[in-house]
Amino acid sequence: MTIHCVKERLVINKRKTDVRDTSGQNEMHQDYDAVQLGVDFYKHVADRGDHQRVSVLGAMFGYGDAKTRTRGSRYVSRGQISGHSIGLYGTIYDQAKDESGYYLDAWITGNNFKSSVSGQDIAETNYNLSGVVVSVELGLDTPLRIRPGAEYNSWVTYQLQVTYQGVDSGNLVETNGTKIGDNAHNVQTRLGARFYRKNVESYNGSTRPVNQPYAELNWYYNFNDYEMSFDGESLAIDGAKNIFELKVGYEKQVGNSVQLWGNVFGGWGSNGYKSYGFTAGATYSF
Repeated sequence: MTIHCVKERLVINKRKTDVRDTSGQNEMHQDYDAVQLGVDFYKHVADRGDHQRVSVLGAMFGYGDAKTRTRGSRYVSRGQISGHSIGLYGTIYDQAKDESGYYLDAWITGNNFKSSVSGQDIAETNYNLSGVVVSVELGLDTPLRIRPGAEYNSWVTYQLQVTYQGVDSGNLVETNGTKIGDNAHNVQTRLGARFYRKNVESYNGSTRPVNQPYAELNWYYNFNDYEMSFDGESLAIDGAKNIFELKVGYEKQVGNSVQLWGNVFGGWGSNGYKSYGFTAGATYSF
């Protein structure tokens, strides 16, 4: 864990997902792209002798776009969702002199999306999605192996995250009269471990990490299935109750102000569920 003042952060995410519904008759492929910008507006540093605590508050804005293609036994439909999110975040870092410590991170976003869906012999239907997403995450950073004077040292960060997802469309009626409802409210937990190696260099009389290759393992558990109803008949996404994810990435410090990172990831559930993609980002401190 490295304490620094992040003033601006840009994150780009691309993801592809393949799922089936519980009827076993429909398969869906989704392409998702998103970009997020975060800006810190408050920072407080408290030096407590044997450790240091940093508190950060900030605001973030995101934009996302998703295209879906659903194939059934007798039809093919296509959909598109695009929109934005606006939110606030707060993080507390507590780091000891040996760089071990913990962090507590929380954020909330308000989301508003426009969506459309069209299919064979069915006119295009447009509707809105809105709601809030809230997340709380706790991380514990501890060394796996420390060798005095070594160029690289191995660390692990244990993570627990709980997210409430409350974005839905309410009830709508298609142009053919079909009544559609959804049950998109969900609580998702993530239990993870991030293994990484620190490559440090001397800078202004102190040391700082400049290269951090890492691998991360995550287990996601969704308490509720994403479910839609058509004239009272319900269908749910299948195989997403438990999702296991592997992520491999690299962080690079460039000068004193810029940090770059990127990773590739894959996630797997049951009954053919899979998701894969990449994330890239940059922070600028000033």
